Amino acid sequence: MAAGYVKASGEPAMVMQAGVVGMANAIGQMFNAHKEQTPLVFYSYRTDQSRRAGRDGFEEVLNQEQMVQPITKYTWLARRGDMIPETVRRAFKAAWTPPYGPSYISWHSDFNDERVKTEIIPQDQFDPRMRVRPNPDDVQRAAKLLVEARMPLMVVGDEIYKAKAAAKAVKLAEVLGMPVTQVRQLYANFPEGHPLWVGNLAGGNLNSLPYPKGVDVVINVGNKFQHNGPNPIVPRGPKFIDMRIDHWSMGNVMLTEVPLVADVATVSMT
Repeated sequence: MAAGYVKASGEPAMVMQAGVVGMANAIGQMFNAHKEQTPLVFYSYRTDQSRRAGRDGFEEVLNQEQMVQPITKYTWLARRGDMIPETVRRAFKAAWTPPYGPSYISWHSDFNDERVKTEIIPQDQFDPRMRVRPNPDDVQRAAKLLVEARMPLMVVGDEIYKAKAAAKAVKLAEVLGMPVTQVRQLYANFPEGHPLWVGNLAGGNLNSLPYPKGVDVVINVGNKFQHNGPNPIVPRGPKFIDMRIDHWSMGNVMLTEVPLVADVATVSMT
């Protein structure tokens, strides 16, 4: 429900569970948020109270936060009651800083009964909704490759939907007469009734597309590219332009001629 609210509204949401058992039940959806880069904040209290921690109490487990570190952008335990507001702010900041993803916070349950004084800080003073622009020289290199290509192909991804940039993707495809496909994503990021749409990629490699053939330049706009096999989705041969905010996996599997780390809505090559 929280993930659906974020996707529909574009506004922050928090998921709250009961203790470590509730957190364990939520790990499957936390993993989904991690994979699809949904900015959710997860919270569950620690049933081991601060004055009896380490005694193997009800629902107590050591290092509760570390259980979810591999699938979150940020995990933290507030160590005092007056640290709870700052911990919550950090969690939202981490989740909503691109590339998006879930964060997890916790604190001992007896802190909930404390009375503390703290600052109330407006969200826009700690939540940098950044719009990253690429290097202009790299944009020119990418534009030159696309203009000179005999058969370019565009791959679209969920960053287009999240940035509300579908109209720009359509314009780029139409200017170049460029076919468009999509690889394993959550949203429809290009109008599927458009004549340049050639369908979702059914196989694990762009060569599996019945059309187009002989692609010499591929531009990826906002697709994370989750590989399920040893072969790269974009095969060796075509020059590859990778444009997205999620820079971590750029160049890990596929050779990248032009990396464009950017919010896809800020880039114009037309």
